[in-house]
Amino acid sequence: MNRILLDPAELADPLTLTGPRALHIHTILKSTPGDTLKIGLINGPAGSAELLASTPDSATLRVLNLDDTPPPPWIDLLLAVPRPRAMKRLWPQLATFGVRNIHLLNSAKVEKTYFASHILNPDTYVPLLIDGLMQSGATALPAVHFHTHFPAFIANTLPGLVAASPLALLAHPGPATPLPSHSPATPPLLAIGPDGGWTPDEHAHFLAAGFHPFSLGARPLRTDTACIALLATLHYVLNVETPSPK
Repeated sequence: MNRILLDPAELADPLTLTGPRALHIHTILKSTPGDTLKIGLINGPAGSAELLASTPDSATLRVLNLDDTPPPPWIDLLLAVPRPRAMKRLWPQLATFGVRNIHLLNSAKVEKTYFASHILNPDTYVPLLIDGLMQSGATALPAVHFHTHFPAFIANTLPGLVAASPLALLAHPGPATPLPSHSPATPPLLAIGPDGGWTPDEHAHFLAAGFHPFSLGARPLRTDTACIALLATLHYVLNVETPSPK
């Protein structure tokens, strides 16, 4: 945890934390009374707090300030639901990477039982998302949307998502492709398919809706591997300026 996140309802003077956050402060950070800790409010500002007391079971803090602006989310993700084990690994990493909206989509290669998995229950995934936010020092909790019917999603929801995005990218194994010109004013939209990629019909639907091909190469990747590789690559390309040749 690089930032201890608080629910706004927890704010008090002083405030007491229990459970994993208290244990982390005591045993991992090894903080002692008088130390300053980074804190933040879920979907709110960030700041710092003074540790007043600490045991493995509880930590008492006094908020010093909430004046900092945490890193904002920068991308929206459309993801064909992967295997539950892979999705469990992905939840915290998607929050760490700064995904703003996570649209979980049915597709031809998605097992219908995946949508019944407990890993898609908010009681399961929200704590995992919060863990990812605390790792990255951010506070904005990704919004999660479920789309269980592919044709209805393509007809009714996808056009609005594309219209709101300056850059809609379709990930699929194939020749490596450069990014088209775009405006950085609003987050791009990245669509990642199931293991092995989208079917030809699905691929055609996305291209017809205005998506641009975005590929790291011809090797098919597992969905969780593809997510991390594509997000990391896109973040680098969009945020790091290439030095001008001398």
